[in-house]
Amino acid sequence: MTPPDFAAVILAAGFGTRMKSDRPKVMHEIAHRAMIGHVVASVAPLSPRRTAVVVGPDMGAVLAAAQRAAPQLSISAVEQRERKGTGHAVAQTRTALSGIDGDVVILYGDVPLLRTETISRALAMRRDGGHAVTVIGMRPDDPGAYGRLVVGPDGLLDRIVEASDADAATRAIGLCNSGLMVVDGRALFSLIDRLSPDNAQREFYLTDIIGHARAAGRSCSVVEAPAEELTGVNSRAELAAAELALQTRLRAAAMAGGATLTDPNSVWLSFDTAIGRDVQIGPAVSFGPGVTVGDGARIGPFCHIENVRIAAGAVVPPGTHSGP
Repeated sequence: MTPPDFAAVILAAGFGTRMKSDRPKVMHEIAHRAMIGHVVASVAPLSPRRTAVVVGPDMGAVLAAAQRAAPQLSISAVEQRERKGTGHAVAQTRTALSGIDGDVVILYGDVPLLRTETISRALAMRRDGGHAVTVIGMRPDDPGAYGRLVVGPDGLLDRIVEASDADAATRAIGLCNSGLMVVDGRALFSLIDRLSPDNAQREFYLTDIIGHARAAGRSCSVVEAPAEELTGVNSRAELAAAELALQTRLRAAAMAGGATLTDPNSVWLSFDTAIGRDVQIGPAVSFGPGVTVGDGARIGPFCHIENVRIAAGAVVPPGTHSGP
């Protein structure tokens, strides 16, 4: 069980220049839900007492999408008027998190495949170990430009080294920084206050709090999760890859729940598609949002269905089109 004062911060102020879009990056959808909605939905089952979404100017739609994903949560927007780095973004939440002295989970609005279980494991590690910070790490096939997590002989996190600053030995480390972390709320802003823009980008890097925590005698730790779950979306190609990964996850869940998908790779599901037992779905079927399929229903091939409830035992003829 998470502490009563557990809070979440979701960084979502990025322009997403590589998306070549007028929309905020986190508003692009996978499985018919904005990426920010997926991130909020991943933390919602843990019931944070407060959730602060850091947005840029004129990004009211981002807050609205976050609130739609979890209307039961207390979610507020915090505006970051200047882009001065991730540490600066978290610093803007000081007022929004006033009075929170438990864990603070820091997430990114463009990491839509994150699982609730991963957040829960990171919370437990930070809390049980009494660490100042627990970073969620990954081992991507191509570590490339990711920061490396340097772990000491005691298994604890010693430091994070950016790829551009790493020597050959450090670049050979496969354990990489996802950017997601859990921080002791009692120490968060004292660590943030020690950050300096003394780097080539002249930005306040959140990752630098690891060094400050260690200098203060506090331990830091790492919890690992699959790279696919932690990969951010920065381009249209990466958006398509995230869509495919989520569809694979949704199809597997549907079949595990008792549905037959004749050709799973040609069935496209919405994040909220609810499918009963003994349902049979033919090839080339796509579901828009708002569909519930009752037990034993049969859906023929080449259908597009949205915003309907299909009764138990119903037969949907091939080529049926429901919705816009």
